Amino acid sequence: MFPFSLFCAVFLVLPVMTIFWRSIQGEGTITFSHYLFLLRPLYLKSLVQSIFLSLLTAFLGMLFGFPAALALQHLLSHRQKNISITLAATAANFAGVPLAVAFMILLGLNGFLTRLLFHRGFMSSVPFTLYSFTGLVLLYLYFQIPLFVVLIMPALEGLRKEWREAVSTLGGNGYLYWVKVGFPVLSPALLGCFILLYANSFGAYATAFALVGAKFRLLPIQISLAVAGNVGYDPHAASAMAMVMIAGLLVLFSFYIRLRKRFALWVSG
Repeated sequence: MFPFSLFCAVFLVLPVMTIFWRSIQGEGTITFSHYLFLLRPLYLKSLVQSIFLSLLTAFLGMLFGFPAALALQHLLSHRQKNISITLAATAANFAGVPLAVAFMILLGLNGFLTRLLFHRGFMSSVPFTLYSFTGLVLLYLYFQIPLFVVLIMPALEGLRKEWREAVSTLGGNGYLYWVKVGFPVLSPALLGCFILLYANSFGAYATAFALVGAKFRLLPIQISLAVAGNVGYDPHAASAMAMVMIAGLLVLFSFYIRLRKRFALWVSG
């Protein structure tokens, strides 16, 4: 217990306290004026766009990931399932600059598929550009979908076969089973997965910055510009923005912990 507590204190509590202290530092005094930076149009727009991108990619990750998770549970053998989950876990952690570069090579302006489909006459025009909001959503979905699959699989394993058999015995079909049993039981786990996907997208920085730079106003990018920028250098404002992100994520994770406890009661009950 002590090593874990020491680890949390050194790598979690101490950095957060340092960021908070820098966010309220003034010229020889304590001030909360740095938090007013979020009320400026630039940073307010960045916060709104970050929230919208996180909500959208979390929803789409669940929308496409749930059928994939069901397929892994019902259609594959135990060995195939383990291999698929391992590949999904690998894809969920393949993000940042390598992911952006990989998509540039594949779907960039001179990417392999772009040249193959467009420059050789297979397509009359390119349907979208990778260096756009749509391209950014596509990159985020690359790691959001497999992450959802990895997270939801234990919850799907908790669904008992007896429940489906009971619905069939009473004359119900698959639709009735999911509406009356499956989704109500999985609702805490689904909401928890949505929160984790949202947090994963909300805090992502390297993937977006490597692809679009400062073209899109995302809060993590604004924080990096405030820390390392030559013009808008303001580490105290960056710390204030980081504290706002941390506070929002802490609220979401506290809600997620409650959902996990509720799901544990469903499964064990």
